[in-house]
This record gives sequence, C-alpha cells and structure tokens, in this order.
Amino acid sequence: MLPKRSLPFLRNPVSVDAGRLELDNVQPRVALVLGADCSSSTGANGAIEQINAGVAHLTAELQADPMASQAVEILVKPFGAPQDVAEAFVSIREFRPPVLRPGGDTPMAQAMLQAADAIVEQLSRYAAAGVEVAAPPLALFLTDGQPNDYSLFAKAASRVADLEERGEATFLALYTEGADPRVLS
Repeated sequence: MLPKRSLPFLRNPVSVDAGRLELDNVQPRVALVLGADCSSSTGANGAIEQINAGVAHLTAELQADPMASQAVEILVKPFGAPQDVAEAFVSIREFRPPVLRPGGDTPMAQAMLQAADAIVEQLSRYAAAGVEVAAPPLALFLTDGQPNDYSLFAKAASRVADLEERGEATFLALYTEGADPRVLS
C-alpha cells in the first residue's frame, strides 16, 4: 500500500535523454515516474482534465527551477487506455507533457510494478555511468480511484514497500477531486 506523507520537495535535480544519460550534465540526478490514470472513469468524471493539468503544472514548475531543470529526468507511465508517450526517461528540459486520453480499466498495480522496474533500471544506469543520485527516485501516481487489477495489488504493494524500506524510492498517490484515498493509504 502507498504510504501517506507529504510530497517531498526535490532539492537537487536530474536529466536523461531518450533513455541515454546526459553525461555532459554533471548535476546529481533524480528520477521521477508519473503514473497517470487514464481509465474510462477519468473521462466520465472529468478527472483526466485534472490529471493533464497536474502533469502540465508539475512540468512547468520543474522546468522553471534552475536546479530541477538540470537534474530531473521524467518518465510517464499511463495506465488504462494506451497512450502515445515516450518509453524512456527524458530530461525535464526536453519533456513535453502528453495529452492523456481516457479509456479502459485501472491496472494501477501493474503500473506500480512497471514504475518499480523502471526506477531500478534507471538507478543501474546512473551507477554504470558514475552519475550521482541527488535523492531517491520519486513515483507519483495521479488517480481518480482504485485499481481493478486486484490479483497483482499485493505483489505491487510489497515491491513498493521493499524499495521504500531500502531507501531506493518514494511512491506517492495524488488523488483527483472526488477520489477515495483510503484505498491506497
């Protein structure tokens, strides 16, 4: 289960370009995974607009910050309807928020497992390239409700808890208006 805590401020930034590390950038890095709920319900209740606005606002804030713009590398992991998004971390400087569209179920547990895998792989890339990590990677899940891939949820929650206990990542759920946060707390 995702712990309840306040969103930590990113102190030192990150950067990666289409899955390749920018080795000329000497800033310590922070990997950021955005899990974006694109299920059918997000279209029915207007949550997809909130999610798109949240991704755009976060992007603008990180791009405007001099340190974050050098350090943050972002990966969007939509779950629900298939989306046309990059499959690799990219520098926040180069990132353009996608316009996410609703459709399908809410396979959030699968997205959590994919985010965990992406984080572990990115940390390995940093280590192999000798790139310093400024802070543990952050995974933010923007959602209007609960997962419906219940068979995977215990496995995903265990994987997230393991990464968090080892200090290798922080996972947080951010809810749209009208969501029930008790499910993921």
